[in-house]
Amino acid sequence: FSFEYKPYEPRTFSFIGDVSSTLMLIDDVGSDNLGITLDFCHMIMKKENPAFSLFQSARKNRLVGFHLNDGYGHFD
Repeated sequence: FSFEYKPYEPRTFSFIGDVSSTLMLIDDVGSDNLGITLDFCHMIMKKENPAFSLFQSARKNRLVGFHLNDGYGHFD
């Protein structure tokens, strides 16, 4: 199962908004079958460093997917 955070989605629909919160949630649940899907547009929208976000996710062995071409600036 993979989580994909959305930084500007209303929290009633998406309760995680950045890479660190997503990885903390996965660690807190503690299940081996959970991971993260990084979306390049979401990282840029959140003003995160994509290389560091990728490093954080890969270091914890939680990277499941990566979206490269599906965003439109600050709208998704």
